[in-house]
Amino acid sequence: MKMAAALRVLVSLATLAFGAEVMPVGKVIQLLKDMKGKGEKEMQEEQVQYAAFEQFCESTATEKKRAIDEAQDTVEVLDASVEKSKADASRFASEIAAHVADAESATAEKQEATKVRATERADFQTTLKDYSESIDAIGRSLRELKSKNEKKEASLVQLKTLQLPEKASRSLHALLSEGLDLKQDANLATFDLNLQPTADVYEFQSGGVIGMLEKLQDKFVDERVDLEKNELKKKHAFDLMAQSLDARIEQAKKEQQQKN
Repeated sequence: MKMAAALRVLVSLATLAFGAEVMPVGKVIQLLKDMKGKGEKEMQEEQVQYAAFEQFCESTATEKKRAIDEAQDTVEVLDASVEKSKADASRFASEIAAHVADAESATAEKQEATKVRATERADFQTTLKDYSESIDAIGRSLRELKSKNEKKEASLVQLKTLQLPEKASRSLHALLSEGLDLKQDANLATFDLNLQPTADVYEFQSGGVIGMLEKLQDKFVDERVDLEKNELKKKHAFDLMAQSLDARIEQAKKEQQQKN
């Protein structure tokens, strides 16, 4: 556009030069030279501006392309991260469900074991009480019979008069039934053969009964010791199992919290 304007000016000057004698040819030539120089300068400036603009466009395009490439790389990384997060979430959900199930299972196991242990403990206490009462009753009967012997009050003893607990009475009767020959034992008196052989109808001399009661007392003491030892073993086993289940429950809950 500047060149066109310069040409129009040139044409106007030429017209003036040929149409008026007041402007010499030399001056016109000088004007033309000045205009040429000015045009060349302006064109050079335009070239410099264009080159600068072209450089700006190239650098901007390069920068934009780099930014687009980086953004694309970021998008790909984020897409991969999203997919990994989805996979992790699915895996964590599965693992959390497993931890919850494990904690619930361990809790149920502990509850069931606690019920069983409570039953075992109650049975132990009942049996221990039975043994202790039987041992105490036998001890009282022994003291009474030995006292009579020391006073030489030998007499027939009917078992029902000993007032033994049911367990002791049954055991004493079983002891008699296992092999004692009542008719040949010198320490035993006769008994009524017409009656049924129950513990209530046997009658013995006190000396013979003392021997049997001492034997029965020793047996009960040994059985009570075994009972108490067995109870300690059961309690220890339960405590270990309870500790293991508690640790299992705690670990399952910890894993669950970490993955939530």
